[in-house]
Amino acid sequence: MGKNYIRKAKPMSRKKIRNIASIVRQWENCENTLYFDILHFMEITLPRIVPEYTFVVASMEEMGGAHGLTYPDEAIVKIREDVYDRAVDGSGRDRLTIAHELFHLLMHEDSNIIFA
Repeated sequence: MGKNYIRKAKPMSRKKIRNIASIVRQWENCENTLYFDILHFMEITLPRIVPEYTFVVASMEEMGGAHGLTYPDEAIVKIREDVYDRAVDGSGRDRLTIAHELFHLLMHEDSNIIFA
């Protein structure tokens, strides 16, 4: 699964990042709230927008030291099970990890599936 090389995202301005976040918040219909339900977005909303997208909760043995992995060319996001469990419990750090992986999915060149 995935290619054995790392693609680097091009640097972006804070304004561009905020614009992208605004679009994602519109998809989730939560533009006017501070809280963003990243798990709902990843598990419910995004599969409706991108049918080929897959969200995987993987074991700690499978993931090793990686908290999350994204394979943009395959539209797959993998999250380590302990990270997922803490995100379900509301851990901001773990919710951020999942949002970070979402950004990889949206922004890496081969995967501009959402913005194409």
